[in-house]
Amino acid sequence: MNPIGFSTGAIAKGDFRKALEILAPTSGDAVELSALRAGEFTPLMDALPSIDFRKYQHVSLHTPKSFGGKVTAFNAITSIIQAPKVLSCVVAHLSAIVSTTVWGTLGSLLALENTDEPPSLLRQQSSALLRAGICIDIGHAVRQDITGATAVALFDLARVCPIKEIHLSVCRFDGKHVLLSSLKQVPEIYRTIVAMIPDRIPIILEGEVPPSERIPIIREEEELLPRRIERELSLVRELLGDR
Repeated sequence: MNPIGFSTGAIAKGDFRKALEILAPTSGDAVELSALRAGEFTPLMDALPSIDFRKYQHVSLHTPKSFGGKVTAFNAITSIIQAPKVLSCVVAHLSAIVSTTVWGTLGSLLALENTDEPPSLLRQQSSALLRAGICIDIGHAVRQDITGATAVALFDLARVCPIKEIHLSVCRFDGKHVLLSSLKQVPEIYRTIVAMIPDRIPIILEGEVPPSERIPIIREEEELLPRRIERELSLVRELLGDR
């Protein structure tokens, strides 16, 4: 069985507390704490010791896409190392890795994520970081190459660096991540690639759940979210089949 759940950024962008509150009654058993913007990182890390993660088999942290101000990569990684040992992995974009010496201190906790880079660059960087694993973003891989060749090449990397996490959504050309369950029909390429996901690898769903861009989410929309969440979870479990 694969632990499956959502990124907090897909539930309530910029508000991890609200996202965790919405996710609490749902059946997901994995969660990614999103701190894609540097300003989100420190509040999240400060709150980490007080969050109850007992419902989750897998808890990951997505670090900022870029660092600035008081939040440097060195300070961020130091705070992760000193934090309670609740994180299964720490996901980082290749573009954020400026110093392999600094990031290498995370050891096997680190997972490098593809965005629009060729798989060869992901392999090169993971080799430089020795013990780092990879996080495969299927939406980005399909957007990059609709034939699925990029996704296949990324899964082939598992022979030399472990897959720590899968990100799953439809990534549009404007950068928006869309729920698979929002489509009239799941494209065959997604069915094929999801079937390639190894058993027990955690899957984080990144399709944006709120039906609008309103922040904060209005009450009428918030009441719809658990149903949207469960529909996406059920669809992905169906695509995975019996495991």
